[in-house]
Formats: sequence, C-alpha cells, structure tokens
Amino acid sequence: MRELDGNRQVRFVDAYMGIRLNNRQSTTVTSKPSSRDVRLPEARKAKAYFDGTRLTGCIGHSILRPLRADRSSGWLFPVRNFWPRILKMAARVVQGLQMAPERRTTLELDRETIQRIVQNLDPGLVADGFARLHGGSTEVYRIDFAGADCEPLVLKIYPDEPEWGPAKEKLVAGWFTELTPLAPKWLAIDESRSLLPLRYALLPLLPGRSLRGWVAEPDIDNAYRQMGALLRHIHAMPMPAYGYVVGHGIAKPMPTNADYMTSAFEDVFRRFRDFGGDADLGRRLQQLAEGSFDLLRESSGAVLCHDDFHQGNVLALRTDPGGLQLSGLVDFGNARAADKLFDLAKALFCSAHEDPRSRKPILQGYGALDHPDIERALWLYTLFHRVSMWCWLTKLGLEPTNENGPGGLIRDLRTMTTGPGSGLRY
Repeated sequence: MRELDGNRQVRFVDAYMGIRLNNRQSTTVTSKPSSRDVRLPEARKAKAYFDGTRLTGCIGHSILRPLRADRSSGWLFPVRNFWPRILKMAARVVQGLQMAPERRTTLELDRETIQRIVQNLDPGLVADGFARLHGGSTEVYRIDFAGADCEPLVLKIYPDEPEWGPAKEKLVAGWFTELTPLAPKWLAIDESRSLLPLRYALLPLLPGRSLRGWVAEPDIDNAYRQMGALLRHIHAMPMPAYGYVVGHGIAKPMPTNADYMTSAFEDVFRRFRDFGGDADLGRRLQQLAEGSFDLLRESSGAVLCHDDFHQGNVLALRTDPGGLQLSGLVDFGNARAADKLFDLAKALFCSAHEDPRSRKPILQGYGALDHPDIERALWLYTLFHRVSMWCWLTKLGLEPTNENGPGGLIRDLRTMTTGPGSGLRY
C-alpha cells in the first residue's frame, strides 16, 4: 500500500468512481435499508480474493485473462513478471473499497417486479434474469431476456434527490446520441412510483466493459487516444450559454465564461470554508485563482461538457484485428455547458489519477488547443476541480485527514500554492 503513494495513483479516485469487485449477484436480488457500514467487510472480501480465493473484475479480466492466453511463455513466467502490477492494482481496489462512500441499498427486487417493469415498456418482453452492475452513484441492474432476439437492458434507479435527475439524464443523453453512437438512448423513464418506490429508467445495455478493466492491455494508449478524440468530438456541440444543466436545460445561464467561472470559484471556496477547510490555504488558493481570472475571458464559447469523463464511464471491447475500440459512454449526471478546457482538465485530472500514463495519449487524441496559455488555463481549472472534489468527499463524510481521500487532495492543493503551472502532477 505504501508503494502506491509514490505513484500518486489512487488518492481519492476509487472513492469518487465507486470501484467495486465484480461479485455477480444471483437472479433474485434483495436490497434492504441498512445503516451498517459495509465498507470494511467489502475490503476484507477484496483482500480475500487477492490472497488466493479468486481474482475477478478489473484485476482478473485485465491481467489474469491475458496471462492465461499467453501459451508461449507459460503461466508462471508472466505471473512472476506481472506480480508487482497485480499487487498495485489489487491494493488499489482494496484501498478504494475501504474509503469508498457507503452505498445504501434501498429496494427489494425480485423476478416478478422486474417482469412488471419490462412489460410496462413492452408487454411481449419476458425477463430471464437480472443482476446488479457495480460502479456509479446509483443502483443499476442488467436485465436479460428469454429468446435470442431480445438484447439486454439496463435498469437505472434514481434517488429522490435531485428531483430533476432522471429528466436531466434523458435530456443530456439525447444530445450525446446526436453526437456519437457510443451513447445510449433512454428508452423510458417512470416517475410514477407505481412499480417501484423510486424513479427509474430503462436503456440499452452497451457492449464492452469499463475501460478501467483494460488498463493492463499493451494497446491501452490507443484507447486513451480514442478517449481524447471522443472528448473533442463532444466539445464540437455549442451551447447557448454557460451553466450547470438540470432537467429543463441550463439552470442559471450566464453569457460569458468569466461570469460563470468567477461565480463558480466563489461558491467552491465558500463551500471549502463551510466544510472546515484550512482557512489560510483556502485564502491563498483563492487569491492565486483570482490572479489568473484573465484567462477566463479566452474561452472560445460554451460547449457541451460531460464533466465526469474517465475510464470508469467509457466502455471498450477488443475487436479482431482492430484492437481495443471504445464501445460506450455512460453517466451524464454531471453534464454542464462550459469552456472545453474546463472539461478537458477534469478528464485529465480523473483519468491520470487512475492511470498516470493516460494524460499524454488523451492529449494526443484531443489534438491542438487554441488557447494563448494552455498550461496556466489547465492549472486554473484543475484547481477548481481539486477543491470541488475535496468538498464532495468531505460532504460524504470521509475523514478530512485521510491521505487517500480529502487529506491527499489537501496535499495536492498545497503544491499548487507556488502558483500557476505547479501542482499538475498526477
């Protein structure tokens, strides 16, 4: 675990992304309200898997399966060769489970309930089984059907707050499907609470699996370049104003990037103070940020921003002979209209924490940037994202001094007090 600190690969991201081992549940899933903290048992389970019971999910699929296929060198040699990497990735999963925000299940689901849900979409559908999908901040299930002609669906269940959550994702998904076939179309949203006590949506199951599960592949850099190209393609969609997107569109549209980001910085530093952040550190960082606000006037216009673009929300599959290919883009709950460098900085920030190798190929795939001071602009937006992430994790109740959570972010923020261009290590 100590070895990971030097590489700065984990910090808080596993908590942010909600990494889970791929423990398949049975067809009947029971989820009951509970106040019990399940994080440590999950961490112990991950450790047990690592210690020899079995390795599944991101570790097993991305490392062990390719090794099994390496008949030329045999099993023992590649395992011995890759053991340090296996150690690091397993430690990352265990650490992520220990500090991940507690996920409280809220529902009891059975085959009969699932059947009513799918028949509400199409009376001819017959559910054959379902299982919980891990990751993200909402409860998501895969539904399989009897008959070869029926493709699986995803059941996504929304919490009560925010009230506009389902409508926002349907709205934003519509924008994304206009831009790329990698985005799923929301097939139905039910807010009646007649079949479930919470709102839910049904959408197609996209092919492939999270790019997080492919990080040990030799051609992962090519997938990262595809990520950069996809993000640039998304940024080609102009938006009428700057602001956060809710169910009906932009909540408080602002005419300029300077107006929007000045207000956003004021808000994020206010929250930093309200959550107990170091007052002196916050003051110094805010002064540095304000000293670079001239950069905010350089925006080329508001564009559609995913604002959660990282390996966990991008799917990929291996084609023959084309290698790794992106196959899906999910989770539009953070979307906003903002400057493209705002979104690029967030993508680099989160992706490079998962895999430090990703920053360069993502930038290569994204292509040329038309900004007079790219590094200073990325520094400014990264400062915003780091402070915002600290506030989010602290609000969730993570220990503020946790070196692999809020405490690690504070350490990173302190490195940024030397001024623009600093603290961009991932």
